[in-house]
This record gives sequence, C-alpha cells and structure tokens, in this order.
Amino acid sequence: PAVGDTRASRALHDATLGRLLWHAGRTREAGEVMARAASEERGLPATDRARMLSNAGLARYGIGDRSGALHAWEQAALLMERMGDEAHLVVVRTNLCVGYREAGQWERAQDAGRWAHESARRLEMPDFEAMAAGNLGDLALAMEELTIAGEWFDKAADLASAHSLEGEQVELARRDAELAARRNAEDAADKAQIALEKA
Repeated sequence: PAVGDTRASRALHDATLGRLLWHAGRTREAGEVMARAASEERGLPATDRARMLSNAGLARYGIGDRSGALHAWEQAALLMERMGDEAHLVVVRTNLCVGYREAGQWERAQDAGRWAHESARRLEMPDFEAMAAGNLGDLALAMEELTIAGEWFDKAADLASAHSLEGEQVELARRDAELAARRNAEDAADKAQIALEKA
C-alpha cells in the first residue's frame, strides 16, 4: 500500500502532525489530532497511545476544555498503569491532581498528587516532585487548609531551590503571595510585588 494507507501509518502521521501543530501554537488543532491518533482503533502501540492522550489532555487544558483534559489524562493513566510505565504515570498524575482539584474532586486530587509526589521522589524526578508538592499545596489552599498549604509550598520551594527549577520558583512566588493574602499577612503586598516581578 501507499504511504499513509494503513491504519498504523495514518496514526503515526497524525501523531507527528499533532506535535508540529503543538509547537506551532495551534493548540486546539493539536489536541484534536493527537486524540484522533490515540484512539484504539487507529492501531498505535499502547505506549504511544498513552503519550498522545497525555499530550491531548495538555492541549485541551490549554484551550480551557477542563473536562476533556481530565478525560484524556484518565485514559492515559489507565494505559500507563497497565504497562507499568511509572515515570510517565508521574507526569499524568501530576496533571490529574490539578484536573481533579478544578473539578472539585478533592479526594481524587489528593490521591493523584500524593502518588505523584512519592513516586517522583522514589524515581528521582525532582522537577515533578516539586510540581506535585505545589499542586498539593494548591489543593490544600482550595480546601482552606492554609497551614498544610504552606507546608507543601515549602517542600516545593526547597526542591526548586536545590535543583534550580526556575519555572517552579516563579509559580511558587505566585502561590506564596496568594497564601499571604489569604492569611491577611502584613507582607502580602510585598509578596504580591515579588510575584509580579518574577512573572
């Protein structure tokens, strides 16, 4: 058959196209193409399907389709669990913590975030250990557990500092400012200014 005629080759074409669209900033189209590539009937190996679904979730999240993102991440997590792909499962469960929190499913968010945090530490993935800690702090903040939020943010800050994770340091400045504002702390305005300068 000609190139692109088989299901698998069409799926590989879509997977490549999805990545190109993503890098071109065409997020909505990228998500649609990646989700299409990941559909079971397209014939991609489970590993590729799981990664496509994870990326499709990010794309959908980026355009504000929170329920679509959550669904894609849940599908990706199921595939990764079956394959025993712990490193990529850390990534997906880090995202699921955010997705479940925003959907008000706080127990699921906590389970996903704690698993991601503990597994990232065990697998020596400090960037995702820091992200998961920050996400768990956001969850605690949403639940009005300000002391617990501060503890998680401190853990994330220590990791971000120890491993020079600049992106996380910017995000933590924002979180620190939000926590200070929620506590009505005297330095809340100063922390807000620091967050703005780092953004």
